[in-house]
Amino acid sequence: LGIADGFAVDDPRRGELLERLTRYAQAQGNFDDAETFGQQAILAQHWAWGSDHDRTLQAIETLARIYSKIARYAQEKPLLERALALREARIFDDPALLTKALCALGEFWLAVERPDQAETPLRRALHLANERLDRLAAQRLPILTMLTDVCVRQKKLDEADSLAHEAHWLAQKISRPRYHS
Repeated sequence: LGIADGFAVDDPRRGELLERLTRYAQAQGNFDDAETFGQQAILAQHWAWGSDHDRTLQAIETLARIYSKIARYAQEKPLLERALALREARIFDDPALLTKALCALGEFWLAVERPDQAETPLRRALHLANERLDRLAAQRLPILTMLTDVCVRQKKLDEADSLAHEAHWLAQKISRPRYHS
């Protein structure tokens, strides 16, 4: 943190540097440092930009992903819920970011073996993606895949089959080259 300490607490460069250090430490598999840098990045981005700014939200989501990778679900969950609440308050800014936040919460519930809890955020994410097919088509595929998993775990096999077919159709559509005449 020595380099970051050279910046004032509300200097945006401090938050940016700490975010980079977080990602670097994570990429190196150094999750202790990644966690420390991630916590500091959240504070720095909050001081520089405010609690509901995109940079602060990204820092929160980054730390949540770190906790997910090291299976610290008790620490991950409140971060995901905080990010989701802030994204919901700003839905009209960028629905794709809200969709990602909903997916992250769904993934969390799947990781802790609670498919019943995963279903609601994933269905909301799919609804948002379906409403904005032009911009969020690529996000639909992982949502459909996770929802299929949820339905299988809940023994809703007919719905799982239907979702799997939709995911397969979408994967083929996305992978097909587009020809313009």
